[in-house]
Amino acid sequence: MRKSKSLALGFLLGTLVAGGALGFSLDRVLTRPACDASTERQAVRAYMASKLQLSPLQRAQVDSLLDIRHREFGKIVAPVRPQLDSVREATRVQIKRLLDSGQQQRFQAWVDESKKEEARQQ
Repeated sequence: MRKSKSLALGFLLGTLVAGGALGFSLDRVLTRPACDASTERQAVRAYMASKLQLSPLQRAQVDSLLDIRHREFGKIVAPVRPQLDSVREATRVQIKRLLDSGQQQRFQAWVDESKKEEARQQ
């Protein structure tokens, strides 16, 4: 009996840790602003090309593979995108409640710019 309780507790703890890690990863990957993601993607590609001393042909091939990966990630995320957008929007509303009117205007301008950049990315 004690062994089965320990096993169950271990399983629950493992599930909790794995779920937390997955949730954190999804939050970092899927909900960051598109403007950051685009700039970051370009910087990572440039760093990789420099670090690996890729030829122009290799760099073009790697870029193509990474573009394919990006599109595949988009397909995976598509079914949960409405939920992610809903959480993002609810968080923005909560943040606005904390800000004074000037901060709210600057925050809204930043949100609007992020939305435009995200639309350009799609």
